[in-house]
Amino acid sequence: MIAEQIKPIGDIAILKVIPNEQKIGSIVLAGSAVEKSTLCEVMVPNEVSYHRNGEPKTPYLKVGDVVRIPKGNVGTEMPEAPDGETWLAIPDDCILYIVPGGAHAS
Repeated sequence: MIAEQIKPIGDIAILKVIPNEQKIGSIVLAGSAVEKSTLCEVMVPNEVSYHRNGEPKTPYLKVGDVVRIPKGNVGTEMPEAPDGETWLAIPDDCILYIVPGGAHAS
């Protein structure tokens, strides 16, 4: 699997975007009508982490954690992602929170 071959540098974590639903009830929405998802699954956690003052802290992410990221252009989209998936390389301090009970069934 590609996730096992990627080694992020510093406080970067690799996340897979969990797509938003593309239908409401029985109505299928056009791709442009679906808001960009802010829900992601951790594929490769960061190995180091820093407080805002630059001091090191213990990383808190684990593979499989479901996290929320801010809206907008956050992180760098990874061309190495498997077809049909969107992966982001993102600093851990841009991750808003871990979703409680957010284990994602692939």
